[in-house]
Amino acid sequence: SYLAQHLRIHLGVKPYHCSYCEKSFRQLSHLQQHTRIHTGDRPYKCPHPGCEKAFTQLSNLQSHQRQHNKDKPYKCPNCYRAYTDSASLQIHLSAHAIKHAKAYCCSMCGRAYT
Repeated sequence: SYLAQHLRIHLGVKPYHCSYCEKSFRQLSHLQQHTRIHTGDRPYKCPHPGCEKAFTQLSNLQSHQRQHNKDKPYKCPNCYRAYTDSASLQIHLSAHAIKHAKAYCCSMCGRAYT
């Protein structure tokens, strides 16, 4: 049941054990996903013509497909740039943070300091 599954979080119970390594999981689906690391199984294949890529997780395939479709739903709130995945946006946002951190600028030479 969902309650029993939820209680495993609080109790730390991990009844599903990997037969390849020492890891244990709270949910069977997490064990199945983990097992793909050992077996090399990549059930999610890209349907794009000519693309041979395959993935262990559906979410990774969906992110990959956005590159084929030129879909960029992750938009920077600070500028015009947009990205196909959230990780790329986070890297971009950190660049804004670094620029913002250099708040003190020498009026003589223009060199910036944090």
